[in-house]
Amino acid sequence: MCQTMTERIAGCLYGAAYGDSLGAPTENRTREQIFAKWGYVDKLLDPPMDVFARGNRAGQVTDDFSMAYTAIQTILHADGRVNDTVAKEALLAWGSDERMLTQFAGPTSQRFIRQLQGIEPTGETRFEPVNVNRCASNGGAMKIGPVACFAKERMEDALELARIICFPTHGNAQAMSAAAAVATAVSTALGGASLTDILEAAVTGAAWGEQVGRTGATTAGPSVVKRLRFAISLGLDAETLSDAMDTLRAYFDCSGMAADSVPVSFGLMAASGGQLVPAVAAAANIGNDTDTIATIIGAVLGAHQGVAVLPEEVLQTIDEANGYDLRGLAHQIYQTEVKLESGDVK
Repeated sequence: MCQTMTERIAGCLYGAAYGDSLGAPTENRTREQIFAKWGYVDKLLDPPMDVFARGNRAGQVTDDFSMAYTAIQTILHADGRVNDTVAKEALLAWGSDERMLTQFAGPTSQRFIRQLQGIEPTGETRFEPVNVNRCASNGGAMKIGPVACFAKERMEDALELARIICFPTHGNAQAMSAAAAVATAVSTALGGASLTDILEAAVTGAAWGEQVGRTGATTAGPSVVKRLRFAISLGLDAETLSDAMDTLRAYFDCSGMAADSVPVSFGLMAASGGQLVPAVAAAANIGNDTDTIATIIGAVLGAHQGVAVLPEEVLQTIDEANGYDLRGLAHQIYQTEVKLESGDVK
């Protein structure tokens, strides 16, 4: 099926939002717990009260997609300019929703946003370890996919977008490697590449991001590049998508750490043969950080397959639940020529 660039961008936006909202009710549970409660989750559900998304309704997104959405709106408001100031403005705009900030934000993003707000931690001076390893999380990777659509098929621009947008909160080797992998995968997919080329581009981007991240904070963690290659090979070798789920979760924690959930995301993409809907459902059922894994998959494979692979009912539910018009937003992104302004993003 021939897809226009706008249809691929819309696929990325809707795919990421769909993954986020499908995985939100199942987050933190094991695969066995998910099955015991719902069976196999492949429909949008109201999140229960024991998950981060409590209070949301079916189709409503969490921080995974809403951070990307706010960053996109901020870039559009800046007439396509992307620089350190715009990156920080996007974080402040997203953090102005106190429910989002307190209920969904990871510790790295929350602390940085509080600093931007001029709010410092109160009470006794907190112990700071030599390396803040929790910063090596998937917070950059989860939001960069839709934002990378501004680069269209230009991989170098996608990488620079990842650097500017993600470095302020996730400037370390593991987190930047993961974010760059997602950004390059989306950009390559928007160009109409094969799944093989998309997966190879993710590894290339991860290697670039690792080097960029080393100029920031030091974190003690494994190589995302090596784990990414391994996870992709496990996905390709799996006989079924269900087998891939069990194999990947046996080797990786599927946690919020970049070196866990991001390789798993690409492993599931490989196992699905690049099919958006089954891959997102697998992510929602694999356990642990289900919404982030599903968001990343939705962004990449949505850009790969285009918006037409998602049922119209799903698209309508996502727009109505969140007050979005993602088709309109895709058109705006397509028409916007991004202006990357390099500088100190630390």
